[in-house]
Amino acid sequence: MSQQSDSPKSITSGETLAIWRRVRISGATVVYADATHHGIGVTQAVVGTSGDEATIRLDTQGTQKGVATGAISAGAAVYAAADGKIASSGTVELGKCLEAATAANDVIEYVPEADKAVGVSDVNVWISDYVWASSDVTANTSDIVVLKSDITTGASDITVNASNLSVMVSDALLAHAAGDWANVSDIKVTIAEIIAAMSDALL
Repeated sequence: MSQQSDSPKSITSGETLAIWRRVRISGATVVYADATHHGIGVTQAVVGTSGDEATIRLDTQGTQKGVATGAISAGAAVYAAADGKIASSGTVELGKCLEAATAANDVIEYVPEADKAVGVSDVNVWISDYVWASSDVTANTSDIVVLKSDITTGASDITVNASNLSVMVSDALLAHAAGDWANVSDIKVTIAEIIAAMSDALL
């Protein structure tokens, strides 16, 4: 009967094992995980004889039960399947079986592999997020260019206003020389309005 266990877990060894070594599932046993293997955990004690129980601290929190879609061999990889089941093939690998399933709907124990937690789909999502982020940066850069254009336009408007102000001052001086005080008063008011408008533009 299948079970599920927390870490550490006792699993039959498939060879002699030293302490603190990475191991992987091989059939219904654990053996050393070599350079090209994904491991399931680390030995917690020496196993002097093949076939003895090995105490393994799992890389995950523990083992899981799963409902098989069909036959799965002990030690085989298990994959995500429809309706929350597990299968002997697929796209998303979940871990390794500790026991065999012989028919559909058999409940078996498997060890989730921590280094399988990030799948291709997750990487694709991260790449998509990066593309979106890059797009946002491009959009913001475009906004900065627009703002720069607005600032240039504003500076141009200030230059025009300054030119108009110079004309008004010149007219005021001419009016003053002619003794036309009424016109000078009007021009003073106009100058004040222009200065107020320029202040608003700067804000």
